[in-house]
Amino acid sequence: MEYKLLIGYFALFFGIIGYIPYYRDIFRGKTKPHVFTWLIITIIISFGFYAQIKDGGSVGAWVTGARR
Repeated sequence: MEYKLLIGYFALFFGIIGYIPYYRDIFRGKTKPHVFTWLIITIIISFGFYAQIKDGGSVGAWVTGARR
């Protein structure tokens, strides 16, 4: 079980790091996200995350949950 936890931490780390360029561009004014796009994406990802948790997903669901 220890290796799954370690891989989960790595996946979570890289999943969060992957958003840094996007948020940087938002703050610099290069990217302007649309509110309805964010709403729809948040709802869809939330359903996926809760479905993973409900079906017993543990470490693997972290990355999906962090994307909300």
